[in-house]
Amino acid sequence: MKKLAPRTPNAEIIGQMAASLLRSVNLDNFKSILESYGMDEIDPEVWYPEAVVHDIMREIRDGDDAMFDLVSIGMSNIDRDAPKQAPDLLTMLNALPQIHNSNYRNHNHTYEVRQVDDRLIEVTDRTPWPHDVIFGVLWQVTTKYSTLNEHYRVERIRTEFDPDIDDEIGIYHITW
Repeated sequence: MKKLAPRTPNAEIIGQMAASLLRSVNLDNFKSILESYGMDEIDPEVWYPEAVVHDIMREIRDGDDAMFDLVSIGMSNIDRDAPKQAPDLLTMLNALPQIHNSNYRNHNHTYEVRQVDDRLIEVTDRTPWPHDVIFGVLWQVTTKYSTLNEHYRVERIRTEFDPDIDDEIGIYHITW
């Protein structure tokens, strides 16, 4: 697993996205890591080096509660209480690459989304972020669009090495 390796030397992340570290419900588990990098306060309007966030995530990933911490960071990227930005889940997921690109600059990573059938959406994660973070993002998005009659299921069905990006990709299925 090569995740958390910079793919471009000047990649940056907008503070609004990096601040998901501070919004995590598990913040107490890794706050000292953020402090050691001077990231215990994050300005949402400032661009930060993506490599610094990779270093932070790597330390979190190596911690005792890594899976829970990383999923909670992914979930905190999505504001469950904010108004929905799309009429349905498929429209929202199809906007994921554009939303992702607006939060990063000088990068070469994204998502691919395709509807496989009426009740299955496949998301391919080509980002350098840990799979548990991506699972948290997808879980929170689907939770936001769930209704009393439709409950979504998120499952990472496999990972594979992609030589074009020299990294591991994750393939997720969202069903209902």
